[in-house]
Amino acid sequence: MLLRKTEKHLFVRGSTEFALDLFQKLTTQDKNLFFSPYNLTVLLAMVYSGARGDTATQMAEALHFPADHMTLHAQVAELEEQLLAGSTKGSYDLRIGNRIWSQVGYPLVQSFLDLVSSRYKSGVEHVDFSQGEQTCQVMNRWIEDQTAGLITDLVTPEMLTPTTRVMLTSAIYFKGLWLDPFRKESTRDKEFWVSPQRTVQTPMMYQQVEVPYGEYADVQVVALPYRHRADRTQADISMVILLPRIRGDLDMISSRLHPKQLGRWVDDLKSHEVKVFLPKFRIQCRHSLQNILTELGMVNAFDPMTADFSGMTQAKGPFGIADLLQQAYVNVDEEGTEAAAVSTTMFALSLDRTRPPIPVFRADHPFLFLIRHNPSGSILFIGRVNNPRHE
Repeated sequence: MLLRKTEKHLFVRGSTEFALDLFQKLTTQDKNLFFSPYNLTVLLAMVYSGARGDTATQMAEALHFPADHMTLHAQVAELEEQLLAGSTKGSYDLRIGNRIWSQVGYPLVQSFLDLVSSRYKSGVEHVDFSQGEQTCQVMNRWIEDQTAGLITDLVTPEMLTPTTRVMLTSAIYFKGLWLDPFRKESTRDKEFWVSPQRTVQTPMMYQQVEVPYGEYADVQVVALPYRHRADRTQADISMVILLPRIRGDLDMISSRLHPKQLGRWVDDLKSHEVKVFLPKFRIQCRHSLQNILTELGMVNAFDPMTADFSGMTQAKGPFGIADLLQQAYVNVDEEGTEAAAVSTTMFALSLDRTRPPIPVFRADHPFLFLIRHNPSGSILFIGRVNNPRHE
């Protein structure tokens, strides 16, 4: 089922705005960055389904969610169906999983459980959070299975307190092979300019290939497609790389990264033969997002005295989000890309020639990249490579 263009999918549009808001908050000049905005918005959409009153209003504004709950949840389910369709056809390996962990005996509203089951395919598992080590093993085993072993030991006993009552967890795993793989024999150690004054030696992949490409005043953009059926004219998922034309300009490009500008850059790409130089890289990041989400306007949700999650539980007593974590991993090499992310939130009680020259896309200085679902425009992952030699 394709997303209806008449809506230009409110969830995708909102999640793109949220992704870029979050990117601006997380990005730093000296560190690599990687996270999954899709994974976070799915998790927070589940949380939102249990929010009421001002808590729900603040979440909708901060996350750019549609005002209507049912529109949001229907579109999340529709998008997941479209995302997974390519995986079932063998184009790539994409897995999405959601789970609710609830303290034994703690009452959850049945309509909430019915909604997350029908729209998010999330089951509920009753655990005893007071049995920290044992409960962590159960949860981490599920996370490991969902991410093909890329993410382990996300939940630690220290995260679980005597007041923990509910945890929501969302996982995404992606493995895609390049439509046109880089040849390993073409990879050479080359200089990568981590700053305009300093370089490091790093394995640099190379190929000459026909791909969507664009040149703009300050940035070059290339979209490297992942293998998709036998039809080379379309690709469900691509890695879009934004490379400043001048070394040292990445912060300027990052500051301009808003949905309309990103749309102009990506939508104007044309098929072109390009000489592509791209470093191999691997990034692993762990983000605690409570402070950032509060800055974006989700204030009540993290304060048990003001939070209203009466759509999730009607148990008496203050109840709010204790923290929200995401751990994400990506590995890019000659064959393709493997990436995963897990987000979890803990709820607790208070407390002009005939043949023009071939463009060169030389990613030998810091750049941004997106792993993007092309039919919907959904950003599955987003990252920044400042130094490919650092994880």
